[in-house]
Amino acid sequence: MTPITDDKNHPTDVPPENCELVTLNLNIKETTDKLEYFSRNSCREYSSYPGYIFNKVLEDDTPIWEANNINEFSKNLLVYEDSCDKYILIIPHDSNLVLLHQLKNNTWESVNTSINLNKMKMIERTGHEFVLEYYITEDCQGHKGHKLVRFDHHYYDLNNHNFKIIFNNLCDRVFYDNKVVWNYRDDPFRPYPEYLNFNLVDKTVTALLRDGSSIPLYLNDTVLKRPRDDSELENSQKRMKIDNSEQLNVCVYDYEKINSGYKMPLKLIPLDTDFIMSTNEFITICNRTGRFYGSRKGFVFNKLIENGKVFFETDDPEACTPCFSAEYVKKSNKYESGDKTSKKRRLEFFKYTRPNVDMLKFYTKNDSELSPDDYTVEYTSFMYKVTFLKDLYKIIHDGKVYWSYDNDKSYGFPTSVYFTDVDTDMKLTFSNGVEEVVDFTLELLKMYKNDEFGNKVEMDSGDYKVTKPERDQRLFTLKQGVRCIDVSYDRETIWRYNPNKGYPKSIFCDYSDCEIILRFDKFFILFEQNENSEWELSLCSIPRHLKLYTKDKNSNYVLMNEDHYKLETNLARTTLYKLKRGIMCSLVKYGDQVVWEHKEYEPYPEKVSCVLGLNSIRICSGDKYIAFESKRGLWSVKHYMFRLNKK
Repeated sequence: MTPITDDKNHPTDVPPENCELVTLNLNIKETTDKLEYFSRNSCREYSSYPGYIFNKVLEDDTPIWEANNINEFSKNLLVYEDSCDKYILIIPHDSNLVLLHQLKNNTWESVNTSINLNKMKMIERTGHEFVLEYYITEDCQGHKGHKLVRFDHHYYDLNNHNFKIIFNNLCDRVFYDNKVVWNYRDDPFRPYPEYLNFNLVDKTVTALLRDGSSIPLYLNDTVLKRPRDDSELENSQKRMKIDNSEQLNVCVYDYEKINSGYKMPLKLIPLDTDFIMSTNEFITICNRTGRFYGSRKGFVFNKLIENGKVFFETDDPEACTPCFSAEYVKKSNKYESGDKTSKKRRLEFFKYTRPNVDMLKFYTKNDSELSPDDYTVEYTSFMYKVTFLKDLYKIIHDGKVYWSYDNDKSYGFPTSVYFTDVDTDMKLTFSNGVEEVVDFTLELLKMYKNDEFGNKVEMDSGDYKVTKPERDQRLFTLKQGVRCIDVSYDRETIWRYNPNKGYPKSIFCDYSDCEIILRFDKFFILFEQNENSEWELSLCSIPRHLKLYTKDKNSNYVLMNEDHYKLETNLARTTLYKLKRGIMCSLVKYGDQVVWEHKEYEPYPEKVSCVLGLNSIRICSGDKYIAFESKRGLWSVKHYMFRLNKK
């Protein structure tokens, strides 16, 4: 499925004044080219397609309702009908809900609801707002006359005078008129809501939670209810229990035994997969799509626990696992972890590396570190929370100050700090109800230089240009005159400056595979982390005999340089020349021998790759290529897969 785009054929959010007005006849009980019809139990739903909007409702050609102004135009209408009652609910664009009740004499009375749904904003646990989205099939060219499909993060229902907003995703927060009326973080012991119920007669709003309990919501209440007091916490550290219905559904577990390459002895450690933070023993990467736990050097997992239950355990060191990963999907999704759809939805995992709680330090005044008795720790599979019993003045992680009371005293001292599995932000809560968000994104890769006084300092964004070759990859190209003297990854130094090797020009990092490549003038140094979490080094020389040429305005061949292409490599020792936009490579030579020359009917290459160990050169354009191999110093075509241009 393809989401409707913002072009003239597929408008996503057409303002009411630009929509075609539609008179809805309730005798219609099928989908048309202007509206979608849906029936469920005793409830019928009419939703106008993008570009259309309801301004009048009829039944048996008898007018029932008509909008008085543009704000009363409606895109959604619900009808409830049983043997005793009939109700119609109209959801205006920006006005109060209109509830119509059919009387015994077949006339209609209007019920004043005083609820404007346009003032309500509902936020998913992922941070996205709940919206109704339409999708079309990829072969459709326009939405008129074609079937549209609505992908529902939530949907509506009507039962007598009770209007429901039912969630398909976890609802984290609800705002009404810019005021918070529901916040899951206020009390993470309780489940997420299953739906919101609006009794449009007595004007009460209730959130029905997934455990069957309910709580009232006050849409006009300006007071944000805060979490329970510290006195209610029973233990200094405990595992928050969450109802099983709130757990993410595990699509795939993945863990493997260690192999013979591991060095013994190893320390055996358990892993609770509800724990979302890193420690000195393992590193954790998690977001809404899945989690990865990797044991650090000298450690392996001998027990895996999920939702309080042990599903893997061994006392045999050779049967332990160095890593564990799980991909989470919703019950409604059908794809497996290897499916292309799943991979497209996955986010960059390295950006969700979790802070090391063993390096997370809290300080009171006079830089005195808080002891474990000065705070309590709680966690669920969704949250890690620290509640302070003393005034907090400073938060430090790995030597870096992330928050200081001396820098901002406006809200007083934080009462707690917490992290969620959705992002890496650190949230501080204060006694006055204010919540402050601090960016806690960790950079595993660190590069250092000497400052003007000769001291080693960490580089900042002014020292390099960052590009993103692929997901979970970063290329740091150092600016002119910047000299890198040290590179570390996850606090371990992997390279130091050697006068005989010179300074690197760029540093490439593949966070998912723990691969780092340093580019020098004539070679690359490649680092790869093995199963013992040790870095293995190899060197890849840049092929000095390979030459690429373009043509000048007089059709003379001109030798190309790095003004014309980007030079890269990988752990397969492939040197890759990526042509810059608008550059046309017309000739490739190896030494004095012509390997390839552009022909009129061939496309120009986008990249040229060379693997000297395999005596292989490829001229690539899109997914097509010509492969050349060298036999006894002579280059010849091995595979020809270019798509020919039409003459």
